[in-house]
Amino acid sequence: MISSSTVWWRPRLHKFGQWSQPNCFFATASCLTKLFVGAVVWTEGCQVDNHLTMTVMLIVAHAPLASALKAVAQHTFPDCTKRLEALDVLPDMTPELIQAQLRELILGCGGAETLILTDVFGATPCNVARQLALQEDLGQVKVVTGVNVPMLWRALCYADDSLDALVGRAVAGATQGIMQVAVSRPQNQITRSAPHDQNPDHHQ
Repeated sequence: MISSSTVWWRPRLHKFGQWSQPNCFFATASCLTKLFVGAVVWTEGCQVDNHLTMTVMLIVAHAPLASALKAVAQHTFPDCTKRLEALDVLPDMTPELIQAQLRELILGCGGAETLILTDVFGATPCNVARQLALQEDLGQVKVVTGVNVPMLWRALCYADDSLDALVGRAVAGATQGIMQVAVSRPQNQITRSAPHDQNPDHHQ
């Protein structure tokens, strides 16, 4: 069996004893049936079961990063993105407009808790998200900056954790996903020298 340290985004073991997609917020028998029978197509807005305490995830970043990251998530975990929304910040958008659209997304998703993932600390998407996190009528809102694909995948895999735990998971996923890749020449590879009639310093 593959260890969790080998593939860090490995899906969790489903209670029926078989590997499935990561915990994808399925709360009803019908949803579990959809998980095994076929793909679930979610069309408009977040799909939230109001009977459960759920964390909604929002990506807010300079265009087109937010929508691109959401597309990556939908490609990799198509059944796990029904509570994931994205807001692309365009160059001509004012902070007031960004805040209004982000607030509408949060209220529209209806989750009790919200995790906002932004791209750069100190940039407009992050600053607007920090301001919204102070508004009490939006519930509990946490903001994490430096979003990348490993962060997003890790957050999706553990989206049923508490909001504080999910923040830790997201930060760990982002940092552990950044590393230098070792590249070495195979031991038996022989470097061929150039023929004698080719001068490496000659330019035609």
